[in-house]
Amino acid sequence: SAVNSVQNYVWRIAGTIEGGRSSNIIPLDDATGLPQGISSRSSVFASAGVAASVQRRLGEDGTISGGYNLYAMLVDESSDLDSMTHTMTAGTVKGFGSSGFVGAMRLELGLDQVGGTEFRNRFLACPVLAYRLARWTSLEGTYTYIRDDYKLATPVSAQDRDGNTHVMAVAQYFHPINSQFRIR
Repeated sequence: SAVNSVQNYVWRIAGTIEGGRSSNIIPLDDATGLPQGISSRSSVFASAGVAASVQRRLGEDGTISGGYNLYAMLVDESSDLDSMTHTMTAGTVKGFGSSGFVGAMRLELGLDQVGGTEFRNRFLACPVLAYRLARWTSLEGTYTYIRDDYKLATPVSAQDRDGNTHVMAVAQYFHPINSQFRIR
């Protein structure tokens, strides 16, 4: 990854390359037959991703950011399984003076394609509230809302995978003194 800072802006670019063999490239249970043209649940795959973002400082204790991520996976078993994910992100972080509290909000819009066809749209919202308990530790509470809209035609409403996901979490972070690391 690369970081470039110009005045109050921080630009980031990151990339990833992966490869391997998946024993369940098609996530179906054993009782469900394979789709036509697919001969095996396992396959060799290669994937790559790139992400770019910009962050702007707002005063002494706030930032706003936006970015775009692209992730693609090619599957040896069939090009019908090749996938691409586009994600746009926006976020803000705001400290509350010397109180020790920090608030944040992250928003994401995503589009997944499989075999060149639109597969799923996703919206995510994640507000965060953190409190620094001491110089070396902080406590963070998050709520995540995800709305998935699958583009598959389902003949039976019980098979419709569209839906809402709600997740609440609490995590404690440890910040070793004189270090950039955070341990959860």
